Amino acid sequence: MKCHIFVAGMMLSVASSGLAQTFLASGSTPSTRDAAEAPVEKKILAEIEQMVKSHQTYLSVPVEDGKALRLVTEAAHAKQVVEIGTSTGYSGLWFSLALERTHGHLTTF
Repeated sequence: MKCHIFVAGMMLSVASSGLAQTFLASGSTPSTRDAAEAPVEKKILAEIEQMVKSHQTYLSVPVEDGKALRLVTEAAHAKQVVEIGTSTGYSGLWFSLALERTHGHLTTF
């Protein structure tokens, strides 16, 4: 059984890479093209939007980094993600979007 494990800190370093920034600048990720088709995805995206707009929740990562977390997780077809330092769960929501597509699992500490 092949298992992909990503730690949030490692993912954030990828988020600042030129490749991730170029892809994100285009405004799309593999999952956002057909986001309207998935009710679970709509619900998660609505929660993310509410967190950003309300400013009541500390966002551990910028929105662009969250999108990069999703992009890299989904591109790697990750089935298992381990997040160390969950904080308010904001980055976990981005991981969850990718894991919904890959049928994976998020473990947080």
